Amino acid sequence: MPGYNSFVSSLYCEGDWVQYSLEIGKPLLTHLSAYSNKIESVLDLACGDGSLCRFFYESGIIDCEGIDLSSHMIMRAKKTCDNCKFSIGSISSFSLGRKYDLITCVFNSLNHILIAEELADVFCCVSSHLSPKGTLFFDVLSPSIADNFVMPRTKFIKECNCFERVYMKNHDEIVTEFYVPRAPGSNNLKKGSVIQRLYSYDAILSFIQKAELNIIWESNTLPGFYNHFQKRHFFLVGLKE
Repeated sequence: MPGYNSFVSSLYCEGDWVQYSLEIGKPLLTHLSAYSNKIESVLDLACGDGSLCRFFYESGIIDCEGIDLSSHMIMRAKKTCDNCKFSIGSISSFSLGRKYDLITCVFNSLNHILIAEELADVFCCVSSHLSPKGTLFFDVLSPSIADNFVMPRTKFIKECNCFERVYMKNHDEIVTEFYVPRAPGSNNLKKGSVIQRLYSYDAILSFIQKAELNIIWESNTLPGFYNHFQKRHFFLVGLKE
């Protein structure tokens, strides 16, 4: 993922990632109880600092694994939950030699994949790692996010002592740049940036179908979770019967 350096991964850990994991964890398990069999194993894709894996483990799912492209994140994850297994790897080309009852990929992590073919590969990898009644839960940014937010926009992140600048590139990419304040009269120091690609509903649907998966449920709301500006769309998918 372009720009996913140690500074950016640190921002995720110190910023929204932990809070998002805590906010979505309980509503997710509650919602899944109506659609899934008993969950005994979980794989979290783009697991970040392992906060969601820790939530699953503390909720009684002791067979938890996470995978992330960033060695910095995996190092943090191993400290977050030493009872879970974490590995460095790409979520579009992983092969773990086993299957899971639940696979998750949240915090619009899939939008960081800029090449459509690689995103399609994620779903193919998921398909080969799901147990017969297993499910994949994921979220993606809604394309309408560009209409709901004023861009470009800049805000100061107090917890990280940096500025965040967000703007649209072309018509389907959101660029987020991070700057550290410098002395008066000097330009702020750019420390990192990430790009997220917006995918249409039809594109996501085609990736799901190509991987021989089937949509069980999808919505722009998840009961019990506040989806700010409805900027995320949630999916629950399983293997085709």
